[in-house]
Amino acid sequence: MIPVVYAARYRIDIGLHVFPTLKFELVCRRLLETGVVQPSDIVEPQPASRDDLALVHTSDYLTRLHDGTLSVDEQALLELPASPRSWRDFV
Repeated sequence: MIPVVYAARYRIDIGLHVFPTLKFELVCRRLLETGVVQPSDIVEPQPASRDDLALVHTSDYLTRLHDGTLSVDEQALLELPASPRSWRDFV
């Protein structure tokens, strides 16, 4: 068995981007179509907890991400839309 981590929620419209999220769906679909993996091999992840995120991010950064107070430069580094609404469930 080759576990594949995938969830339909990975596909979000972030506009023109160098890494369009449609690719995750297409790769998963192709792996299933070609028999490389079976549906039972697909693992849907749970969102990372704040404790998990704190292993690689500072508490200050997570708080600012949650509150929507990242600097313009920090938001640009995300390369994703950043707003309290979009991140609140994760931090």
